[in-house]
Amino acid sequence: MSDVMTKLAELPPEKRRLLEQRLREAQARKAQALGPRPRDGRPFPLSFPQLRLWFLDRLSPGTAAYNIPVPVRFHGPLSAEALERTLDALRERHESLRTTFAELDGEPVQVIHPFAPVPLPVDDLSHLSPDEREAEARRRVDEDAHTGFDLERGPLWRARLLRLAPEEHLLLLTLHHAIGDAWSLGVLTRELEALYDALLHGRPDPLEPLPLQYADFAAWQREHLDRPTVERHLAFWRRVLEGAPPALELPEYRPRPAEPSGRGEVLERRVPPAVAERVRAVAAAEDATPFAVVLAAFRLALARHAGQGDVVLGTAAAGRERRELAGVVGFVTNTLALRTELGGDPEFRALVRRERDTLLDAFEHQVLPFEQVVAELKLSADPGRNPVFQAMVTYQGLADFQGGGYGGLRLGEAVGRGEPVDFQLAKFDLAASVTQDADELWVHLQWASDLLDRPAAERIAHHALRLLERGVEDPGRRLSALDPMDAEERALVLGPWTRGAALPPAGEPVHRTFAARAAERPGAPALDGDPGPVSYAELDARADRIAR
Repeated sequence: MSDVMTKLAELPPEKRRLLEQRLREAQARKAQALGPRPRDGRPFPLSFPQLRLWFLDRLSPGTAAYNIPVPVRFHGPLSAEALERTLDALRERHESLRTTFAELDGEPVQVIHPFAPVPLPVDDLSHLSPDEREAEARRRVDEDAHTGFDLERGPLWRARLLRLAPEEHLLLLTLHHAIGDAWSLGVLTRELEALYDALLHGRPDPLEPLPLQYADFAAWQREHLDRPTVERHLAFWRRVLEGAPPALELPEYRPRPAEPSGRGEVLERRVPPAVAERVRAVAAAEDATPFAVVLAAFRLALARHAGQGDVVLGTAAAGRERRELAGVVGFVTNTLALRTELGGDPEFRALVRRERDTLLDAFEHQVLPFEQVVAELKLSADPGRNPVFQAMVTYQGLADFQGGGYGGLRLGEAVGRGEPVDFQLAKFDLAASVTQDADELWVHLQWASDLLDRPAAERIAHHALRLLERGVEDPGRRLSALDPMDAEERALVLGPWTRGAALPPAGEPVHRTFAARAAERPGAPALDGDPGPVSYAELDARADRIAR
């Protein structure tokens, strides 16, 4: 026992803290049984995440904003009959795939329908010319992605097969977020492969029975969050969010519409391999994850643009800590608020450590659904914007899917790859998804078209990646010395405004140059002293004053 205690004492604080958290979770699991509930005809409640989507659907019925489109192109022989039977087997195995929602005595409930086979529609496009075939396939992929669901009538997932050639097919799978999440897609991928192979060759079902269904989780979630548990976690979130800025307001924003359209755009950027390697090195040096490093850069970029030293961002937690949930298809993901102070002009590596601690704290209290945090703390005031935070940053250690579809799926001899989806619907003002695929890092940025145009979004993404590059290049550099602009942008910004005057050395804060230029101009308004970090909006105003 003494050896164990000695080893525990020698652990770094962060690792010891994680171990203690895991021990507490193990004790809690013994006290809170998660298992199957009796099917006695009584309806199951909605989980907290489902409840939020239900109310959002009441405000905008049939919206496609919460669709999860998964088109997969297969090359090789594919049996439509075996695929249809496989999809039916999945439907029979997972109650969530045959669940709809209804109101009972004014409360939304889950309605689990009995299993019934559903034909797989097969559309033959092979008679078209190659160009026409691809154009029609692309049209159908985008149309399917943007077609909403009726949460009451259902079904809440659909499948369609396009035959492009004898050995080329495009499978369109789309499900509503209320019955699935990113983890669920991984479950469906593995089971689709296993069941198809078994059915194709006449073998029995190779999958182990599920220990519970999603409805069991929803009931457990409602039951185990007793008032003392809720209050304990609420105390943490109340402390974290007290005095937080009411919103992220970027100067690039257009006027926010009273009723957002949900339209969005997407861009993708590859992080250079050398930078990605440095991200991992800095993370290891600070006993953090690469997510903490990436989060630091994105937070700093948004803080610079908004002129805020306090920025709240959101992220997603899988919520599958309990082993019983590993094979469940359903909406288990929870949303977490991440608040990290930027004050004191710390070194970049110090900010990474702050982000590490922010993540550890948030994940330690992820058991309380975000929807309940918002309701209990009365944080939702403006229906035109998301509560608490308007920008999300998520990180996936391994790509579950590429370009909107599965990263790789094999059905017998047919090999599938995900098809890109032009899914232009945005749930947040900004959402950055960072994916690690082998040794590469990819950034997907989605933004609300109502608020930002593409050049503004590209500038934000460029600055975030530039700050990431400069930060991991020299982690000991202070935040004020990290320049988000490259030489080309710096020359473009300062050249015309300074009317040919010499440009400042790289790394010198832009506002100091503006102040110096202002002092040199006869009659120009004076800029007293060095005001410290300022927003891009203020810099634009100063530059305009100087130019005049």
